[in-house]
Amino acid sequence: MGRGGGKLNMQLIVDKRSRRITFQKRKKGILKKAYEFSTLCGVDMCLIIYGPKQSDWRPAELHTWPQNPDEVNRIIEKFKLNNKPATKTYNLSDWLHEQKGKMDAKVSKLKN
Repeated sequence: MGRGGGKLNMQLIVDKRSRRITFQKRKKGILKKAYEFSTLCGVDMCLIIYGPKQSDWRPAELHTWPQNPDEVNRIIEKFKLNNKPATKTYNLSDWLHEQKGKMDAKVSKLKN
């Protein structure tokens, strides 16, 4: 039986066997959701999952939806074409500099 509405403790599953089983079940569930979402809504959807590393000599497995690599590449290229990065990035330093300017203007206004 499933967990129902119980609260899920969000931390790494310590037991390797339990973690592998949970990964397999959840991977199956999310791949099914991707298929349903794409089919029911008629949208392009791409899902990329790197599975856990199996051992020192066996690398992590790659799982994609759709399974056809050409279709995955088509969707990724479509994403790249439609999502150009912004010409100006705005980081914390920029924001602080802007706030300082505003505060300086207020202080100067109060002095007058």
